[in-house]
Amino acid sequence: MADDDPAMFVLFVREFCPDIMTQFKAHKAKLAAQSRAPLAAAANIPDSPMSPPTPAPASIASCAASSSGSDSDRLVPVEEYDHNPPGKPQKQKTTKLNKDFKNCIKIGTYNVRSLSSIHRYLELNNALKDIKYDILGLSETRKMGCHIEEYSDYVFCYIGETKGLYGVGFLIKKAWKSNITNFTCISERVALLQMNFGGLDISIIQAYAPTEKSDDTEIQKFYNDLKKAHTLSNEKIIILGDFNAKIGQPKKEEKLVMGQYGLGQRNERGERLLEYALEYRLAIINTYFKKRPSRRWTWKSPDEKVKNEIDYIMTNVPKIVQNYEVLNNVKFQTDHRLLRATVLLSQAKKNRKGFKPPPKIPKNEEETRYYIDSLKSNIETKLADTRNVQSYYDALEIAITKSLTSKNNTKKEKRHKIFSEETLALINQRSELTLRKNKDADIKKELSKIYKETSKAIKRDYSKHRQRIITENLNKFRSTKRAFKELNLRKTWIQKLEGQHKEITTRQEIVQKATSFYQELYKNKNKTIKEANDSHNCYNTETIRPIEEKDTYAQLKHLKSDKSPGPDAITNEALKIGAPVLLKPLTELFNLILEAEIVPIQWCTSDIILLYKKGNPLDINNYRPISLLNKLAFVLGLAH
Repeated sequence: MADDDPAMFVLFVREFCPDIMTQFKAHKAKLAAQSRAPLAAAANIPDSPMSPPTPAPASIASCAASSSGSDSDRLVPVEEYDHNPPGKPQKQKTTKLNKDFKNCIKIGTYNVRSLSSIHRYLELNNALKDIKYDILGLSETRKMGCHIEEYSDYVFCYIGETKGLYGVGFLIKKAWKSNITNFTCISERVALLQMNFGGLDISIIQAYAPTEKSDDTEIQKFYNDLKKAHTLSNEKIIILGDFNAKIGQPKKEEKLVMGQYGLGQRNERGERLLEYALEYRLAIINTYFKKRPSRRWTWKSPDEKVKNEIDYIMTNVPKIVQNYEVLNNVKFQTDHRLLRATVLLSQAKKNRKGFKPPPKIPKNEEETRYYIDSLKSNIETKLADTRNVQSYYDALEIAITKSLTSKNNTKKEKRHKIFSEETLALINQRSELTLRKNKDADIKKELSKIYKETSKAIKRDYSKHRQRIITENLNKFRSTKRAFKELNLRKTWIQKLEGQHKEITTRQEIVQKATSFYQELYKNKNKTIKEANDSHNCYNTETIRPIEEKDTYAQLKHLKSDKSPGPDAITNEALKIGAPVLLKPLTELFNLILEAEIVPIQWCTSDIILLYKKGNPLDINNYRPISLLNKLAFVLGLAH
């Protein structure tokens, strides 16, 4: 047996014949020479895209003299990578995920093949509703301009310069919008997003490389843009995107930037990508996790005969990446698959449960009745017998917001707001046929037909939705302005402003610029603070009449609907619907404030919105500020 298959002989002896291991040691040199090829073949099958890099000729270090299995008597290849680690032997399995992801966020990249139309945006929004992600880099957005737009569930940052081509961007979950420090548009192929998570600053670069047909000039410009992004980045960097390159199987000399796993054969663009990774010491995360071949490829050809790994995630701090995976269940029309990594934060991340959507307004009789009953219960339990203004206000605000965010009001609607059931069924059918293997001519023909039907159905549903919104607003309010406001799904952020010496782009600098500008604008330069206070002193000794419930009711009744709430997130509709229950506690609160001559601390803050008027958008003089006050403070001002 030893002459025919030395590797099998070693395993047999180690397990069943420990007594003859001393004889085996006498033939160690001979066995080592004969076992090189079988061991190498067992450790690395050249045709398998999941195999680790081919090891150097291995030799037998030692063999067990008994079946005790001590760490010093193991059969180990003389290499840095130990195929038989100490301890209890385990079978080779696909990398298992660490279930403790409390301090982790999910960062991914996805080539969407165009978001230039509202229909593609709606389709993507529907496809991602069940996908877990915190930050998603996008390639081929094909949207013109450099903008930051806020939607209901996320913030969309993007850059595009050529109409109908290229473009990159990011989708950031709404929960993390306050963690955005800067978004820099490098070029239509490279964008930089800078985030701050507690004490951790991370720079995320989204890239879309030229295709294989592009010339060397375009490739060089792309890598020059990446170099510029590096100069603007923080210490910790994550680079992701569609690099249109195949790096293939790792080589021994590339262990600084590559792990043990790869897919396919390397091409010229793959060599260029590796040079870039080596230059900046970027670990290519795709190669560090063992996955099945079907879970590695990220792009397939139109005929589905060619599948390559051309999308990558890289970082200069690989230890923070806990997992990498390719998702195959995104129901979106593209030839790429979504690539996602789980990144460990240095500090515990904020609980997502703390990021709640604004309280919903009761829309029907059932929700209204539930809100009223919940409001009565919360007011009875929350409002204690106290004459302290701050305590009373805190309890009342909690009672209102808790009633609005109750289980009844936060229940998700089962039906899609825009897409019909028929359209959703077509999307599911398209996804199922796309994932089917070995498609014959009939299935391909049917799939092509479903692609066209789905596209038409999405356009038809959005057209009906648009007509319905306009008709409802015309019939109910006789206003097209309200209709277009409801159809507008986004709010555009101010991306940069003119500074004293240069443009300011970070969120903190923009806020500081606006704050200092309006402080200076509204400051009375002709009076000192003491003079201003003296001029506002009231010497009228007339007793102020207490506010009655009828006064409060009159003001609640005349509150206008569809107005933005202040920092308390309480809407006019919530106060008007809850008026029968809120009259007494609101009146008591207002009289307490008048008697004590103090206001709750929450009333000292407001949300200031800057509305662009006209002229140069970089000049802060061309913005009009609107201050959104707490609604209860607004009602008191009207009632008194």
